[in-house]
Amino acid sequence: MKGIHIILTSTINITKKQVKNNFISVKIKQTDPEERKACYLKAIKYWLDHTDFNITLVENSGYEYSELDEYKEKYADKFECISFDIHNEPDAAYIFNDFKYLSKGLLELYSIHYAYNHSRLIKEIPPSFIIKITGRYYISNFDTHLKKVDFNTYKSIRQEKDIFNRCEFVGCCHSLFKDFFSITLRPNELKHYMYVESIYKIRHEDIITLDKVFMFKKIPLGWPTIRGGTTEVYKYF
Repeated sequence: MKGIHIILTSTINITKKQVKNNFISVKIKQTDPEERKACYLKAIKYWLDHTDFNITLVENSGYEYSELDEYKEKYADKFECISFDIHNEPDAAYIFNDFKYLSKGLLELYSIHYAYNHSRLIKEIPPSFIIKITGRYYISNFDTHLKKVDFNTYKSIRQEKDIFNRCEFVGCCHSLFKDFFSITLRPNELKHYMYVESIYKIRHEDIITLDKVFMFKKIPLGWPTIRGGTTEVYKYF
């Protein structure tokens, strides 16, 4: 779809921080790298084989996705894979050192920021709108759903809110990307550092403004998909 760029986020090997002589990992349920990889690979291949979006896959645990080498070549005009190890990033040290608990959301924000700064496709084909989607999920007929959005009016899109805010799918116009996905937390965001969905909510209110945010009704996923952080299975966004 012209003008739309998707960033798919991925973590194969769980991020950990060292506290004295112990290593503490992000609090999630699905920890086995092979199980996580299987979830990601299925969704990523569907995005590439069944859509025309320009896609950046960003992997923050250093996994190179050799299983996708054929796809990297076949879809080079619309797909790139950016891999780095967040443990080795000096600019990410604050995530490990400045907060009591290791925040999955801050790790993801940094990954989105990293993908943007290192993307070949975004430089070569500047998009008007950038959408972040957690890489384990595939949204059926996503281009059809996006046609409901007047991108001249709305500056951000998000999935439907349920009991809590959600953060698997969110995007904004290119001109506001660096502010909306900033890795620097403002004073009113600091207490929410463990929950990036709350940070997005605040930024929707004071960076975008709510009247410029398009909230989708339930969007079906390609198949029931287990969350990484819990044992819950999602059928919709």
